[in-house]
Amino acid sequence: MLDFWQANHLSTNLMNIFGWGILICAVCYLYRRQTEKPVIWKMVIVVYIGLFCFNFQFAIGETPVKIAILPLGVWILILVFGKKKERWKIYRPYAWFGFFGNYIFLITTLLISPLQNILYPIEKVETFLAELDDPGILLIHPSGKQADLNNEVFIESLSSWELSKMDSMLWYDESYPEIDEEEWEEDEQAPYQTTERFPYILLGASPKWGSGYESTIYIEKDGKGMLISTEKEQFYFQSSKSIIEGRKE
Repeated sequence: MLDFWQANHLSTNLMNIFGWGILICAVCYLYRRQTEKPVIWKMVIVVYIGLFCFNFQFAIGETPVKIAILPLGVWILILVFGKKKERWKIYRPYAWFGFFGNYIFLITTLLISPLQNILYPIEKVETFLAELDDPGILLIHPSGKQADLNNEVFIESLSSWELSKMDSMLWYDESYPEIDEEEWEEDEQAPYQTTERFPYILLGASPKWGSGYESTIYIEKDGKGMLISTEKEQFYFQSSKSIIEGRKE
């Protein structure tokens, strides 16, 4: 059973609404076909309790998945109704509808990732930089040089930024000096950082509404690279034009 609403995550919210919509429509269809009608508020409670279950949890990529195994809610309702077999016959279908509703939510959960990729493609830098409010850069590492963001070039070049692969080992080698292994063992200290490939941080930029991509954006020292760091992963974009100016060497 999914959390019904997750702020700033449109794909999840749409799938939640879609899943609940299917379940409600199925319940309404059953209600209209029944000769002896249940009390509506009791019916709603029975469906909700029917959702309770023992489940098997695992992850597919970044998506947590739950598969309902044992109908705990149905068992609870059987005990509640006890010897009221006639009443149980009326409410029993709703209890099972609740249980099988878990499989509806399983399907909608699996659809969240494809929908997210359609609405918010990670290969487009505009997904992470949809709203600009007087953007600028801030120097955050002493190895960098004071510079300013060229807003005109930055805005014009947004559509040309391309998602690229970054060599993490090369980044490490550029950031840390070579130290003799024997000397390092004697000092028992990690090598100190002398340079930073991304010495600037971008300010005044927000991702697309509903994407859920709250991120920190670092700018490469030459102004032609951008490292976008989200809660779960990082994305490296490159451009043929530098977006910084006035860099003092």
